[in-house]
Amino acid sequence: MDLFSPAERYLQDFHARRPGATSAAFSALPATTKSRTYKSSYEVLAAVVRDLPLPSTVLDVGCGDGHLLGLLDKASNSSTLIGVDLSDGELNVARRTLPSHVLLLRERAQQMSLASESIDVVVSHMALMLMDDIESVLSEIHRVLVSGGKLAGIVGRTFLLGPLHPCAPQAKRCAHCGNL
Repeated sequence: MDLFSPAERYLQDFHARRPGATSAAFSALPATTKSRTYKSSYEVLAAVVRDLPLPSTVLDVGCGDGHLLGLLDKASNSSTLIGVDLSDGELNVARRTLPSHVLLLRERAQQMSLASESIDVVVSHMALMLMDDIESVLSEIHRVLVSGGKLAGIVGRTFLLGPLHPCAPQAKRCAHCGNL
């Protein structure tokens, strides 16, 4: 029985062929909040964790190649860093680049193997909007967070809130975006 949906299999295939694509696209792209400009949206999440009172366990849901976990390892007071992703390609890059004390798990965010109430902070960079059954993902995040735990995420605002331009299925290329 295949545990992964067609969308998840697509993401696995994409990230097997292009590991690190997300961090390559966003790690040098400045991000601005109401009060500050950061080097990247990854830095926004790292600052959220740094500004919390000594979190002991941080989980990165959809950690990809581990870029955010690397920033957190260098800059936070966290004693435990955990990354969850369904892509072997991304996790292989993360295993090569992160210190061995960072725990990396290949599993779905909808059903994580982590103990209930074991995580102080959950972060997610450009992943939540791609996940199937977001209600299950959020329920699972709630389950693993300690009482009073925090969730901080970056999602694609333009993709979610921008104008819709449907692509005609019979067209070879979309006239709006050029995609097949």
